[in-house]
Amino acid sequence: MLSWTLHKRGHLVLDPHLRARLPRILISSLLMGFAVWAIAYWPLAPLLAGRLYLQAAAIMILVLAGLIVFGALALLTGGASATEFRDLLRGRRPAA
Repeated sequence: MLSWTLHKRGHLVLDPHLRARLPRILISSLLMGFAVWAIAYWPLAPLLAGRLYLQAAAIMILVLAGLIVFGALALLTGGASATEFRDLLRGRRPAA
């Protein structure tokens, strides 16, 4: 909804580079969502039903797993490049 609203207001412009990579980014996102769901309902289910500190630990594990899975899939599918990830980690804006 956010991207639709921003696009409608002219704040989000989909350049040809992003349009070409968008399907690969969406595939990576869907597979990441499935992986996080699978991890949450198989090995982490007991932690998510436990005490608050166990739930917090499980959520941190899920976030970290999501980052790793999305990053790996984005690199494998070509949705992002290693240079872009490196620039983001260093706090630089990726080159257009």
